[in-house]
Amino acid sequence: MNKVPKICWLLCLTLLAVSQLTHSASPEAGAQGEKKIGSSTSIFIGLRPWFTSWEVPLTDAQVVIPDPLAPVPVLKLFPVHAPAGSAVVPMTVFGLRHNDLTISTNVLPRTKYSTGGLATSDTTRQELDFNLGYSLTPNLLATLVYKTAKIEGLVTSNAQATLGARDGAKIRSVLLGLGASVPMQGPLSLYGNVAYGLGRQRSEVPDAAGKSKANAAYTIGEVGFAYRLYEQSSALKNATLQLGYRAQSYRAKDVTFGSYSIPGGTLIATEQRDVDTFTGGFVLGIVGVF
Repeated sequence: MNKVPKICWLLCLTLLAVSQLTHSASPEAGAQGEKKIGSSTSIFIGLRPWFTSWEVPLTDAQVVIPDPLAPVPVLKLFPVHAPAGSAVVPMTVFGLRHNDLTISTNVLPRTKYSTGGLATSDTTRQELDFNLGYSLTPNLLATLVYKTAKIEGLVTSNAQATLGARDGAKIRSVLLGLGASVPMQGPLSLYGNVAYGLGRQRSEVPDAAGKSKANAAYTIGEVGFAYRLYEQSSALKNATLQLGYRAQSYRAKDVTFGSYSIPGGTLIATEQRDVDTFTGGFVLGIVGVF
């Protein structure tokens, strides 16, 4: 599960280093289709469908016998991953650039993912990013990202019967990132960006320690090609087609899972685990600059 994002992030970091060897296109030329033409202020709007595969993190419940010498069954809660579900996320981007300052929003609307029959219904996820960027060089952009996410349906049908709820989580994170583009030939360029940050997850159902909040970490990377389809000194300054791969990993830290007596449901043991999840897939988008 971790090999693909590591490759993506390595490519992004390599691109950031290579970008310093050239000084022509701005970071937005690949990542957002942005380039100054005349005015120092521009607006960009884009649709960037993300063809995702997500290993949904779920809490499961099973009856186990922890000690064969004392065969007393207990009900144990523990994290599992559903088989990777696929979905198309119609990401949209809206932004404003003035000189070296860029402000933008990425919207990832509510999307359903199959849990392979482990849960009574699909898991849903939606995300919203607010980005503030500053051009360090003509083709290197530093970014500060405030990211929010809402996920519903994080338990299996077995655990739902135990917890009495589907469970869900809200996530708030702040990330620091870098984006770059490298011109290749004519209207074709290579772009990439990477970001890492810490956050806080708030779950609807408290864990076995009675905590509903957990510390978290995000890592996001994207690398791909951009092709400028159109460029004129008119209302539509330029339009850029993008094809890339986006990877996103998330970790909720030190979540406490419990084991309970049967019958009675008394908590008899706890275990702390990190809960990891990965989403990845190709992005095919078009961005226009006005």
